[in-house]
Amino acid sequence: MFNFSVSTDIKCSAEQLWELLDDTEKYPDWIEVTDRMLEVAEGGLKLGAVYREYGGIPPFKGESTWNVTEFKPYSRQVHIGDDGAMTITLEILINPHDDVVTLVQNLRFKPRWWIFPMSLIMWPALMGRRGRAAIEKTQANAKAILEATAPD
Repeated sequence: MFNFSVSTDIKCSAEQLWELLDDTEKYPDWIEVTDRMLEVAEGGLKLGAVYREYGGIPPFKGESTWNVTEFKPYSRQVHIGDDGAMTITLEILINPHDDVVTLVQNLRFKPRWWIFPMSLIMWPALMGRRGRAAIEKTQANAKAILEATAPD
């Protein structure tokens, strides 16, 4: 029902970006909407991996469970999360070109029937802007981490 897409160019290799995405234990260090991990994906991400986190878009925070439903190394991942109020689909695309990698995050939010009417008001008034800002900050964090460690 509600969706947005954010992208940024990062001066790193697809492998370096993939390594950052793979380490669920470190998500709170750079993912703006993740306060803490409740359960990490053992052995890194792979098809069928499950992880749990606490976080969200303020003021709506809580626990969510995420399943990796699509996994193509160094190019694409799809994670489907559920926080009890909505289902969130996160598609991550990694597009290397020239001397950069473009990180694209496409998010789709599907609220439960009982919260849908409130979502019609909250999304355009508040949650859409806050959600986009959080993902933009997440991508800025990833860029800062990866470009700080990139060889000259």
